[in-house]
Amino acid sequence: MQSLGKEDCGLSNGIHTSRSRYYILPCFLLFYRGEKILNHVLNVMSSFIMGNDSPTFDGQNGHVVMIDHLNRITAVVGILLLMNEDAKVWQMLQCYKKETDSILQNILTVMSDGDNLRIEEKHRVQCSYDRLKRLFTL
Repeated sequence: MQSLGKEDCGLSNGIHTSRSRYYILPCFLLFYRGEKILNHVLNVMSSFIMGNDSPTFDGQNGHVVMIDHLNRITAVVGILLLMNEDAKVWQMLQCYKKETDSILQNILTVMSDGDNLRIEEKHRVQCSYDRLKRLFTL
């Protein structure tokens, strides 16, 4: 899924895209039948970006674990881009402005708190934000 979030000017490996759709289709079917699931998934995505789902301290080794925000953002953006390709899911998604705004806000937060991000990582996060912003304003 990581490659889905990369800027590739619309070019992607057809096999990879087909496989991604194959695995995500059951999720779409769940969304069709229960919008509460979609709401929950969007809220989890928002938390996932910030790293609120995992501890920041590895008690086994006694090390602080750095959250890989870039890969988390790339994964969320990739999934949302796949959701955009399904007209019914995308139409449903338009009803969840609060949740999608929260995702965008969390990406902005990562960018503004991005002391741990290198310049190229900040650029990739900015590109991901811009892609989602364009998508959500259509």
